[in-house]
Amino acid sequence: MKKRAAKTQKVPKNVTLDDLARMMAEGFTEVGQSFNGVHDRIDELDERLSGQIENLDERLSGQIKILDQKITAVNANVLSLHYDYKKIVSRLENLELRAFGSIQE
Repeated sequence: MKKRAAKTQKVPKNVTLDDLARMMAEGFTEVGQSFNGVHDRIDELDERLSGQIENLDERLSGQIKILDQKITAVNANVLSLHYDYKKIVSRLENLELRAFGSIQE
């Protein structure tokens, strides 16, 4: 960031009120121009950040979709294992009933 040196003007001793008003107006004009530069820079940063945020949002959305697919696959595997477990328990109980006449604990 550039720092500007403050302008100092020698004010003559015989300055009229109109001269002072003109000097003040020139000073306000310079400050206004400086603020316009600041506003332009803020607008430029806003545009750059908006683009980066949109890009980040798209990337995160893609990652979330991938994670959701993986979670769905894990859930399907857990359900399959649970079904297999119930099936094995049922078969074991049937074998115990045939072999021992009751289910063994």
